[in-house]
This record gives sequence, structure tokens and C-alpha cells, in this order.
Amino acid sequence: MNQQTLDEFAASLNLDPALLKNDYVALKASNPEAKKIHLYARAMTKMLGETLAWNQPETQKIQIQALKSHIQTLENNNVDFDTVTLVVNKKGEVTQTERVKGLKPFLERGEPVFLEFPNIGVRIPHQLMFEAGKITSSSIGFIADDTSYRVSGMTMTVDSKPAVTAKFLYLSNDFAVGNLFYDASKKLLAVWQTKATFQEAGTQLTADDFIGKRWYHLRDLAEFQNDVPPIPALTQLTFITGTTVMVKPFGEAEFQASWSFESKMTTPAPDKPALPYQTINIQFGDAPQNPKLGNETQMVMSSYLARDEVILLDQEHEKAPLTVILTSNEALAEAMYKNWK
Repeated sequence: MNQQTLDEFAASLNLDPALLKNDYVALKASNPEAKKIHLYARAMTKMLGETLAWNQPETQKIQIQALKSHIQTLENNNVDFDTVTLVVNKKGEVTQTERVKGLKPFLERGEPVFLEFPNIGVRIPHQLMFEAGKITSSSIGFIADDTSYRVSGMTMTVDSKPAVTAKFLYLSNDFAVGNLFYDASKKLLAVWQTKATFQEAGTQLTADDFIGKRWYHLRDLAEFQNDVPPIPALTQLTFITGTTVMVKPFGEAEFQASWSFESKMTTPAPDKPALPYQTINIQFGDAPQNPKLGNETQMVMSSYLARDEVILLDQEHEKAPLTVILTSNEALAEAMYKNWK
């Protein structure tokens, strides 16, 4: 995009071009600069458009310079590059967060974790307290206090009656998404949040988070029936302009639709603050009704939690709002879709 060789690009960032051309992830154990290159790569990948034409080199130059300055500050302060995640917006503003350490630290945080089952019709938050292999406090009836649990990778098994398995599909430092089940054919979508995230929700998305990008929409077509197997649906949404989006249900041809974006504020209870959220309204127009889209003519979604590459939204439905997931990560979307089934 910038008509530079890899050597020239490496020099612009004060990086070793030979190291940049090698497997720097594998070399991190023996070469400290490899960690720096990996941090650049993790941050810059998120800046790239879905196609070459969707990239904005001048904007990305601003982002990369901001990233370079931030990483130099981290280096001056002797910060371990493997412990942080950086996100740079189009204005060149850098957001730094702690890198995810794993499922066990997420659960065992010294305070309750809030758990919701959004698609069973009533959004009731449950609380579970995890401490060194024991659930010391539970608001879920069939999971008693002092019940044992085990964590292996992204899976947790609880020795309740019946025994419960939780397979996590996405994990950040303050929220996670996965399936919870005691019957493998009936996987409930589960959203796990820290206390702070649950109590202080609100999103600051902009139209630029979507225009020129591809997002993947996941929902359960079984909707609010918790006694039947889930029917996951995956839809690719390619936002071409500020008004045009291409809609492609999994395994089918895409079609053109219109969309709009609006920022709003919640109407809070007297003792609660108003919180920002955003609404995405996709109108399918004359496209035939499609079972993979719930035989609906539109998607009207309101965000309530957003992180780097995953957004949780309420989608309008005749019975009650459905919780749906948007992710910009294609591999993650396909993994969530396949594991949900």
C-alpha cells in the first residue's frame, strides 16, 4: 500500500528486518525484540481493511506513528510487551488493556462473576463465586455452594447434579461468551461478565467501526426455547458504505440491503446514570424472506457491550429482544458457529 520494501518498513519502525521476516512468535523466548514485533503485528492486524481497496494508507500512517510512540513509551518503562493489548482508532488514539491471561484467572477473581442466559426469554443475572476449585457461592438452584469445578483450556466442568459443562468460545479480561449445558444437544448461550462490566455497561461505537469492514452476525433461531437444541445462524455483513450493506447467510448468495446507524442514550432509573448505546438498522428491502434470517425483513440491533472484536447486542423480536453477537474475526465467528452446534 505504501510502496515500501519490508526492509524499508522495518527501518521506519526501528525494527530488525531479518527478525521481521522470520517466525518472531517462536523467537520470543530468546529474542526480546521479537515480543515488540509481535505486539506491532497484533495491533496492526486490527487496522487492516477486509480488502486492499478498503484500506486507507494515510489514516494508517497516523495510526502506526501513534502506535510507534506508544510502544516506545512501554519500552522505556520496561513493560513486558506480551502482557498488553493495544488498539489504535482512526484518530491515532491508542487504548491499552491487559492481555487475557486465561479462563481460570477470569473466573477466580476474588468477586462474583455474573452469568446470563439471554435467549431463554427472561434476562436474569446469576452470580457465581469461584475460588480454587470450589464454587463458594451460587444463585443457580442446581449448583450448590461448595460444588467442585475443573478448568482445562477453555472448558469448565462443574460437579453439580446434573453435571454441567461450560465451553467458552470468546474470552476477554472482563467478559466471555460460551455455551453452558448438561445435555450436549441443548447448549444455552451464556454471557459471563465481571461485576464492573455488568454494572457499568455502555458502548461508544461509531459508524466508522463498520463502514468498509466485514462483521459476522450470530444468533439462535430456536430463540427462547430452552428445552430444544439450539439452531445457530451465521450471517456475513459487509458494510460497503454508510448506507449500503451486503448480507450473506452462511452457505448462501449475498444480497444488497440498506442500513443506518444512530447513537442514543438509555432512559435510566432515578438512581442510575444514562448510558450510551448505538443502534444498527438493516432493512432487507425486496429480498425474499429467508429461514436463516428468521424469515424477518430487517435486523434492528442495539449494542450493550463492545470490546475489541466482539459486540453483544439486543435484536428486536416480536416476543422479546434476542441477544446476538457481532464479531469482526472470521475465524472466531466460524468457531463459535460450529461449537454452538
